[in-house]
Amino acid sequence: MSSSLYLPPLVVAAVLLSACVSPTDTEGRREVAVIPPELLAPPHLVLPDTARAGTILSFRVTAGGPNGCYRADGVEVSRAGARVQVTPYHRVVSGMCPQAPVTFAYTVDVPVAGPGPLTLEVVARATRDARAPVVIASKRVVVQPQ
Repeated sequence: MSSSLYLPPLVVAAVLLSACVSPTDTEGRREVAVIPPELLAPPHLVLPDTARAGTILSFRVTAGGPNGCYRADGVEVSRAGARVQVTPYHRVVSGMCPQAPVTFAYTVDVPVAGPGPLTLEVVARATRDARAPVVIASKRVVVQPQ
């Protein structure tokens, strides 16, 4: 006599969705986002060639994680003269998570001051290893007068 366990699809879906939430870790840890080398080129990293002074320069950065325990957690933008550095972050929660890789698109808005060169730098890790070196994608943008 064989027996099999039947679970209605709704029960299976509820279990899978609840697996993303750990009862022990609701906050997770914030880390510099992972941008594997293949995501450091268009269409994943879209940096403009030119911008107009007095406008907002908008661009997109794509990062990812190996599974559903990774969540987008914003970007930090710092500016030093004609250099703007953008660091995307993700949050990693512990627990049972869907094992499919995930990607996040971060939209970054940078106010553009006067004309001249502007260097945009994106700082991220190349792998999930917290000891992994930080990678920087850099692009020089020509800021034109209004």
